[in-house]
Amino acid sequence: MQDWQRFWLDAGIDGCTATLPPAVAASISGGWQALLACVPPTLRLLDVACGRGAILARARAQGFADVCGVDLVVIDGADPAIIGGVDAAQLPFADQSFDIVTSQFGIEYAGLVTAGLEAARVARQHLWLLLHAAEGPIAAQAREQLDQLSWLRGEEDAFALIRAAHVARLQALRDKIVVRAETAENTTLLEGLWHSLGELAPGSAVGLVDELEAYATRLTTMAAAAPTADETQHLRASLEGQGWQVEIRNEGQQPVARWLLATRR
Repeated sequence: MQDWQRFWLDAGIDGCTATLPPAVAASISGGWQALLACVPPTLRLLDVACGRGAILARARAQGFADVCGVDLVVIDGADPAIIGGVDAAQLPFADQSFDIVTSQFGIEYAGLVTAGLEAARVARQHLWLLLHAAEGPIAAQAREQLDQLSWLRGEEDAFALIRAAHVARLQALRDKIVVRAETAENTTLLEGLWHSLGELAPGSAVGLVDELEAYATRLTTMAAAAPTADETQHLRASLEGQGWQVEIRNEGQQPVARWLLATRR
């Protein structure tokens, strides 16, 4: 929780989509806009695992006034409509309290089926979830970067070198990072670290290691939480058994993510 709290303190409201390719982020934004445009803005909306409230802001921009968000993390300075310290698997609301319940890259962290059914419990009409896809490029990049972090932490003992801040040894590490990046599919982490090591100021070494450790924790939880197609179908079957009409739609061909869109019959 501390690592995610640190992330949301520094991240913008679009922290979950800011690092996606612009075309993907635009497609996701358009998807939410289209969904919200299909229902009256007088409906009451809850966003689960809402972060800084990207979906709340989108809903307000389209005329929705009665919106609420919940997140496990308590974020200082967040939207006053957000309630922190709430487990998505145990929502503090009565059955069918909200007309629409949404989540963007969040509900799966609490266990997709458990938290998905809990979200459905408090939804009166619509349940709209945008989920990570375990087989998609976002999860694949997370796994690759975790492998890179494992290499840095283990084989190269990079974290200890950074803490020691020995200039000559850090330059040698930068050279090894360049070689590693030559065969990497995703070089974002390696390039960022290479630049950071070249600009490492006295006294900032510990902070850099802390950032890398926190990033590793977030990647680990994301890679573990990303639902497979079968897990998403499991939630679909459970919802249909409770009387919901459910559509699953891929975001992108690989897919980058997956929409689960349910309407109570």
